[in-house]
Amino acid sequence: MPQTRVLRTVFKAAALIEIRDRNRKPGETAYQLMNAVEARGIDDPQRVIDTMEVVVKIFNGTQGHVTPRDLNVMLRSAGLLSHTLSDDGIYSMSALLWDEKKARGE
Repeated sequence: MPQTRVLRTVFKAAALIEIRDRNRKPGETAYQLMNAVEARGIDDPQRVIDTMEVVVKIFNGTQGHVTPRDLNVMLRSAGLLSHTLSDDGIYSMSALLWDEKKARGE
């Protein structure tokens, strides 16, 4: 069972993203956020909260161009490497992804 503070963080992160991107279905963002946690193999409550904050910062920092779903695909593609990937590593990979999306006109 997740701790209450973890659930609050998930709901808060999902709400912050859904406010900026109103085209999302309710619950989709929370699902994508939890998939990012799962892809990283995280079970420590503080690391779950830190991951939520990273995803929201990336979404806001890229003006919504790098979405939680993009991060999930990226992390899943990394396989077991995503379990050892630091938050800084996620920022770096997201910057590359954003550059690719800009080059494609997305």
